[in-house]
Amino acid sequence: MTAVHRGGLQTPATDSATRQERLASLADAAIKNFGTLCFWSVPNARILDPVSKAKLAARLLQKYGGVRGLRAAAEIEAELHAAGETPWR
Repeated sequence: MTAVHRGGLQTPATDSATRQERLASLADAAIKNFGTLCFWSVPNARILDPVSKAKLAARLLQKYGGVRGLRAAAEIEAELHAAGETPWR
């Protein structure tokens, strides 16, 4: 994952705020794309902490998302690992 800065140069995105934004966007995309198929058991998916939201999304995608869900969960877990977090097992 790279971040583009004003000069058009791409640098590794290691900033924790950037990683939190990436985790939040991945989790939000999963919730939007998989909807009630995976997230029926969550009364409302508005968890304030992006890390917790990403962990929950990865867990439910693995359980109910099929092959597409497993791929999306793997992407979320890779980002969690890069952020130094451990995914739920």
